[in-house]
Amino acid sequence: MRGSILRTALLAALLACVALTLTALAGAARHAKSGTVRVGAAVHPSMSATAKGHVGRTHGPSGTVYDQYDNDSGAASSSQNFEAGFDTYDDNLADDFVLGSDASVGQVDAAGTYWNGGGPVNSFNVTIYNDASGSPGTAVQDWANASYTVVGGNDFRISLSPAADLSAGTYWISIQSNMDFGSGGQWGWDDRTVQNTTGAMWENPGGGFGAGCATWTLKTICIPTAGGPDQVFSLSTGGGGGGGDHYAITNEGGGHTIVPGTDDLGSACDDCNVPVTFPFPVTIYGQQYTSGNVSSNGNIQFNTDTQPDYSNTCLPASDHGAAFMGFWDDGYTLNAGYGIFTTTTGSEPDRTFYIEYRGQYFPGVGSLNYEYVFNEGSDVLHVIYGDMTEGTTSSTLGIQDVGQGIYDQYMCNGGGGSIAPGDELTYTPGGPPPPPGWQTVSPMPVDQYGGASASDGTYTYVFGGYSFNSGTQQHAAL
Repeated sequence: MRGSILRTALLAALLACVALTLTALAGAARHAKSGTVRVGAAVHPSMSATAKGHVGRTHGPSGTVYDQYDNDSGAASSSQNFEAGFDTYDDNLADDFVLGSDASVGQVDAAGTYWNGGGPVNSFNVTIYNDASGSPGTAVQDWANASYTVVGGNDFRISLSPAADLSAGTYWISIQSNMDFGSGGQWGWDDRTVQNTTGAMWENPGGGFGAGCATWTLKTICIPTAGGPDQVFSLSTGGGGGGGDHYAITNEGGGHTIVPGTDDLGSACDDCNVPVTFPFPVTIYGQQYTSGNVSSNGNIQFNTDTQPDYSNTCLPASDHGAAFMGFWDDGYTLNAGYGIFTTTTGSEPDRTFYIEYRGQYFPGVGSLNYEYVFNEGSDVLHVIYGDMTEGTTSSTLGIQDVGQGIYDQYMCNGGGGSIAPGDELTYTPGGPPPPPGWQTVSPMPVDQYGGASASDGTYTYVFGGYSFNSGTQQHAAL
């Protein structure tokens, strides 16, 4: 009898546990997008994220008009437009800035952090306000669903188009992410440990966080766990109004010689990238970089690390971000005596930095030698060409910044301009885009061999031949 009673009690307890578990799961489902629950997801948003160890970006944009992108606490405070089920948690952060003179603001860089999920943010809502006695006042200009790129891991570079033309004075800027909590979690704006003028303001009109800050209130009052009184951001001209200037690409002709590189970057490889640190900032389409990744296949990537990339395309190449294609092709630096080498000449502020590609064509045939040249204090770029024993009919030469939607191409798969040993290509900012040398006409293998060709003055037609792969593109000359 006693055993029967015990079994009945155990069964009742087990059923109660199951019921509680189902009830908890049902509650979680109500807080997740489309009735799904992310594994390990929080039930509802929180106001701040703990420190993630951010140390700041490695480069900043040129044309900066205001900069407090420093003293990053690593912690972040919420500023997000959530899905309908979490509308009461919608919140917004704003920080003030002072302009000493008139300026055009076309880009904001904000350090940010993900938590309760890994994103990504869909877009950002950005507003610039007049100052109203130490808090955000009337809106000067706003940008709903502004696009962005991520630079260096946690620098959210947001394009503001059209740019805002501001007079000297004090303003506020708010940056709010658009992202569903159920699928992406949360995004927060990194807290800054040092305060400039007035501390950052925060609001949660729906009251979901229970902080009592329905209108703009000092962030440190609303969020006691914040990592500091201000936010980490900078404002610049770049990105707005169409982004950086196009480059005029000029072939300076022959007679130029390569300065031998002396420091081996360690690229004895096939299909690899090696990091490089520039001795001074290098400017690409108005953005400054202090480091990059040099590919054994003939390009420098400034904000991506894409490999393998032996199959070159015409520009723009969406997976290469901001990149400089000195000779993008299937290169090879694995054999002894070959590699990528650097050297610096001159003294500050008139230094010249060289990156020499001393390699071969895949799978280790011929000789391929060229060199990138960067001059301190100048935005003009140079590439000098040496031996190219296997020709240029399958290479891409040019420059791009996918984030700004801009590129300038000199050559693609032999079409466009021409180069020969001793030539120098000069890339000068401020020129018009070159005429489109190539357009996609129809799909075909890019590695077609043995075909005959003919041109009617508009297109180039290829007949016959064979290929080892498919799915790439033919480009016809205009």
